[in-house]
Amino acid sequence: MSTEAVRRLRATWQGDRKLQQAIEAAFDDIGFDDRYLTACATQSRFGDRKRKYIKDNVWGMVELEWATIRLLDCPVVQRLRGIKQLGFSYVTYPSAEHSRFIHSLGMASVI
Repeated sequence: MSTEAVRRLRATWQGDRKLQQAIEAAFDDIGFDDRYLTACATQSRFGDRKRKYIKDNVWGMVELEWATIRLLDCPVVQRLRGIKQLGFSYVTYPSAEHSRFIHSLGMASVI
C-alpha cells in the first residue's frame, strides 16, 4: 500500500470523527505516521526502482511498485505475518492458513 493509498483511506474517515480519531491514535501509538511512511517509501536498498510481481491465489499476478515494496518490508507490516486472519479455524480446517499479511497483499492489489 503506497502513501497515497493511506492518504485516500484517511480521507474516507473524515465523515466519522470518532473513528478517525481512534484510528489516528492507534497509528500514532505504533509509530505508523506520515513521517514513518515517507521514510519507508524513500529509503531504497534497490539500486534501480524495480517492480515486483507476486502470485496471489485470488487476484492472480499482482504488480507492486518499489514504494509499495518498501512499505511491505517495514517491520510494522511484516508483523502481520504472525496474525491469523481466520482465527482458530486452522485447527478444524488445516488448509485454512491465511495471515493478515496475505490478506493485506490481496487488498493492496484491489486498491
